[in-house]
Amino acid sequence: MIGSTLKTLGKQTIVYSTGDLLVKSLSFLLIPILTHVWEHDGPEMGTYGLLHLAEAVAYLIFNLGLATAVIKVLSDYRHTRARSSVVFTTVGILATISLGLFILTWMAAPHIAGPLLGRTTDPADAQLFLRLTFMATWFSTFRFVTMSILRVEGRPWLYTLLNIINFVTYVSVAIWLVVVEDLGVLGIVYANVTASVVMLAIVLGILQARWHRPFSAQRAGILLRFGLPLLPNGLALWALALLDRWLLLNLSPTQEVGIALTGQYDIAYRFGMIVSFLLIIPLRTAWLPMLFKIRDHEDAPALIGRLMTYVIVLGGGLALALSALAPEIITITAGRDWLAAAAPMPLIAFGYMAYGVSQVGDAGILARSRTSIYPLITITSVAVNVTLCVLLIPEQGMMGAAWATLIAYVWHALLVSRVSWSISPFHPEWKRLVIVIGVVAVIFVATRSLPEMGLWVSVAAKMGVLLLYPLLLWLFGFLSADEREALSRLRAQTDADGEENGVDEQKPEQEEQETS
Repeated sequence: MIGSTLKTLGKQTIVYSTGDLLVKSLSFLLIPILTHVWEHDGPEMGTYGLLHLAEAVAYLIFNLGLATAVIKVLSDYRHTRARSSVVFTTVGILATISLGLFILTWMAAPHIAGPLLGRTTDPADAQLFLRLTFMATWFSTFRFVTMSILRVEGRPWLYTLLNIINFVTYVSVAIWLVVVEDLGVLGIVYANVTASVVMLAIVLGILQARWHRPFSAQRAGILLRFGLPLLPNGLALWALALLDRWLLLNLSPTQEVGIALTGQYDIAYRFGMIVSFLLIIPLRTAWLPMLFKIRDHEDAPALIGRLMTYVIVLGGGLALALSALAPEIITITAGRDWLAAAAPMPLIAFGYMAYGVSQVGDAGILARSRTSIYPLITITSVAVNVTLCVLLIPEQGMMGAAWATLIAYVWHALLVSRVSWSISPFHPEWKRLVIVIGVVAVIFVATRSLPEMGLWVSVAAKMGVLLLYPLLLWLFGFLSADEREALSRLRAQTDADGEENGVDEQKPEQEEQETS
């Protein structure tokens, strides 16, 4: 079971990852554009990052945990009519309870805008930014629920297509409004609203083809009982991921300095999150529906342990690359004025590697529907993060926020995995984990020890050192027996295909000679 499940999981993860790579590549087009339009010590980039914080919180509130709950509940039903009722009920909740929450946040925007965005943004502009962001986020809740349904159905290509449509719309409108129309942050907000309206029209058509009346109060109760306990946990995860921007704004010597540092830190964070969108998000997207299918299988504990190993080895490789090439990445994409953003990138990247461990390590909590315990775990991680931010930011600025992020995510991964193991034990591969961590440490030190060189010479030298990562893993015996066997089969199959192609190419020549 382990081999076939990992194979299926790998295929779907590659599809989701390919889509996310295309999507995020488009969104990263904004970075060189915005960093050349906006000054590195100006307020625009920081305001943009803080609005992202508001969007994340609003999504968690409006969504009510339904994007995850619908995966669990749909997985429990096999009959098409029952599943259609679940879809209709989910949309009904979004159109009533979630709409009410959106209206409340719209009314509260004047009271939230000032404390969130600080004194550097005009109060009227801040209120408009916030209200439009809330509107776009409520529209997007329907898209995220639709994406969850497509994950259950195992339709990664449609999932990817919808993501691409969303981001192409967003990026193209944002470039037009910011660069051509010179609307600044308002252009980004309008682009977000435009993309959310376009996607709402598309996903409502997809949902309508899948829902069936009537609204089921019983199924609504099941959805909310699973989803609502995820809401405080989601808010705590938001705080863990994004609260450092707000603390950086308010714990800096002045808010003018704070908003500029927040913008630079936001650039570093976006690049550090490459570990998340290339590996963690696609893996989680494919893994969650599969978890509910295999949770009771006898091989599930070994599968979870194997998957955790893969997250660390792949996430470690991505984090190493980002750490080594951080100055070059910032120089090429944003320019030397933004070079300060390179310093926090390694800590953020390794923090997201640790976050990926928690996204596999929580299997027991989710599989046994113990989601009510999750908020308590995450709140302790937030407490670690906030405490370290308060202690470190006044003296170290962005680096203090980055160290707080890394330590808090490592703590979170350890705590989540330990609690999940106590609910439903799994089998970590301790020997292989030690090998990976040791090799990562060696390569990290090696890339940091290189002398200063020209831009492209430095890139080439660091890439050469990074290539030692898989070689050292091989030399230290990282691969298990079944993995070596699988590689041998793959090599034999490749050789056989090559020989077969060679024979096929010779046949026309032989036939031609016989005819002559």
